[in-house]
Amino acid sequence: MSNDAGKRGRKALAALLSTAAALTGCNYGHRPYQQGPLQPVHDLSLVDVEIDDFGNFWDRTKAEAILTAIDDSAASSNVVVLLFVHGWHHNAAEDDTNRSDFHVTVKAVNNKLKETIYQDARETLDISGDVKVVGVYLSWRGRSLPGLLDYLTFWGRKAAAQRVGEGAAREFIFRLNEIYKKRNHGDQKHFMGLVSIGHSFGGQVLYKSVAATLENNFLLHEGQPAQMPVAAVGDVAVLINPAFEAAQFDRLQALQSRYTYGPAQTPVLLVFSGEGDRARQKFFPLGRRVSALLRPTFSNDEKQAQWITALGEYEPQRTHSLELRPGTASYEFSQNYCQQALGFDLTNPGVPFAGATLTALPGRSQPFSPVVVAYSKNELIEAHSGIFKEGFRRFMIDYVALLEGKRLCLKAQLSAPSIAGARSPT
Repeated sequence: MSNDAGKRGRKALAALLSTAAALTGCNYGHRPYQQGPLQPVHDLSLVDVEIDDFGNFWDRTKAEAILTAIDDSAASSNVVVLLFVHGWHHNAAEDDTNRSDFHVTVKAVNNKLKETIYQDARETLDISGDVKVVGVYLSWRGRSLPGLLDYLTFWGRKAAAQRVGEGAAREFIFRLNEIYKKRNHGDQKHFMGLVSIGHSFGGQVLYKSVAATLENNFLLHEGQPAQMPVAAVGDVAVLINPAFEAAQFDRLQALQSRYTYGPAQTPVLLVFSGEGDRARQKFFPLGRRVSALLRPTFSNDEKQAQWITALGEYEPQRTHSLELRPGTASYEFSQNYCQQALGFDLTNPGVPFAGATLTALPGRSQPFSPVVVAYSKNELIEAHSGIFKEGFRRFMIDYVALLEGKRLCLKAQLSAPSIAGARSPT
């Protein structure tokens, strides 16, 4: 009798997986949404790069044109590129909320970098001109069925996110990073910044795009002088409520824990998660448990827990807390910006940013750590998709602005060692 029940259960599971796969494989929503080519007079403030379900550019010519335009712009002006990869249930449609919220964020970062303290710091470092912020919305088929039916596409969308991250997304980000390195090489009068952000399954896309490079950068650190900084992809990669298993992060965590770091190290990977994220706490483990039935037995309970639990939700990997501090102003640097910024530990600052505080957990993180896995109270990162809530948005804008400022000071210090006397905030 029990054998019959088991057979019926396996048949039901097979039917469910077959239905989900068939639904995901349909053509609903599988098209480019922003089909116009990049115009020569485009101001580059907001651009779309769209990738299909197979991991290929929908329009390679447009992607090439965007890369060329960014390179040309960075040759003659200060440019900061914000690249955002959306997650499940989203795409590049005109009315997509992630797309519109990202546009608002790009404008807010642009305004932030125009504030007097950052203008004065650039003048002190002999960097001429304003900063142009370029928003790149990297899109894929996060929504593949209408309405609530889209919740049946968990397995198909996670697999698609992996293909996208291993395909055109990785190529685009790699080439963007090569432009970044070229434009920041040597004693140049302009600079380029690059911050990449991925949400939900978009975190899977971004991590697949940058993980191999980050792991190689840590391996290259082996045998180098103590506290030599490990290079990032661009300035930093940020994952918000990432929807991929903690097991994928295990190797990078092991590599980064091998070394000690000094004030010249800035973050290479930031992971932010919210405790109200029921999608990753309930639905993600359910989906992974079903998938686990189709794979070999795990060697131990820890490996199984890492495989079924999302990065950020797996408590042993957490290194920091991120807490809301209502009414608390951001820390403000004095006129000696670089003297303070050079010694500022971005992974344990000890001061608030826009009403939020990032704090290292005891015994979980080293000073000036290149990797942060931070967990937040629900009111800061609201549920799974509340990544653009004002409190968290303000924190991220302040954080990105300070990170860009510190990296500029580090670059200036290399070319002019007289910029010294770095000290931490008090």
